[in-house]
Amino acid sequence: MNILSKEEAEELLFWSKSKSLKRDMRKIRQNQYGSYMNDPDYINKYIKFLTFINSLAGHPQKKFKKLTGNSFKI
Repeated sequence: MNILSKEEAEELLFWSKSKSLKRDMRKIRQNQYGSYMNDPDYINKYIKFLTFINSLAGHPQKKFKKLTGNSFKI
């Protein structure tokens, strides 16, 4: 476990009170996914990209299995 020095603790305390930093971080969080999430075909493009990368790495393509059920947990 790392213990903060006095200077590091003071710096964290200083930045924790910064309204501009909080505002900026909120903007970043709201826009973190960018415009690609608005593309309706994004998932298909992403799957094609992953399939291509897997083929470059020599991984065999698995057969598609339809997911069934209504309770999916990670």
